[in-house]
Amino acid sequence: MVGEIVRIKDGKMSTVEVFYMSKNKSITEEVKNSLFWYDSKKHEMHTFSASRIGFEYKYDDELNEYRMMPKPIYDKATKTVSNVDKDSVDEWFRVYSNYSDSEAVEMSRDENGVIFSVNQDELSDFVYDLERHLFRFFLMG
Repeated sequence: MVGEIVRIKDGKMSTVEVFYMSKNKSITEEVKNSLFWYDSKKHEMHTFSASRIGFEYKYDDELNEYRMMPKPIYDKATKTVSNVDKDSVDEWFRVYSNYSDSEAVEMSRDENGVIFSVNQDELSDFVYDLERHLFRFFLMG
């Protein structure tokens, strides 16, 4: 039905642009760095993939002594990612059309949202349902 011009009842149609919703999502990731530690007693370079290096006092079997030894520490960081939810408008319109026996049609869509053609008799119900579902929209007339 996209792009189809529909004349309903008295032919008075309004155009409503519904914008896609942007949702923020928190993602927790492990922080990893390439870390290096040079053992000056054994003359060896050690490489770790961790957030940071801590040290613990423990017994070294090769040197037969207690000393500070490296211990990798793994930290986690949370970041917020913004996602555009394009499916929410389609899902809402599918449910709205089935529930209210709507005569509204989708005229076009782009990266910002969807444009609907709505009969004047049904416009108040259409706008009320958009507001109830917290969609941002623009009534073009």
